[in-house]
Amino acid sequence: KPIMIAGGLGSIQGQQAEKPTFPPGTLLIQLGGPGMLIGLGGGAASSMATGTNTADLDFASVQR
Repeated sequence: KPIMIAGGLGSIQGQQAEKPTFPPGTLLIQLGGPGMLIGLGGGAASSMATGTNTADLDFASVQR
């Protein structure tokens, strides 16, 4: 089986390193679509028969 190695490198300014606190009731706006769970269920889930575990794990596993 092939092996994949990935990495990343970046830099940020010092004032962006800490999250500011927001008072309760602050409105937030989400931009963009939903975060997909592809691969977050792990590779072991792909060896299970579909439906033997929760539906959430079925859709989050590496091989769906």
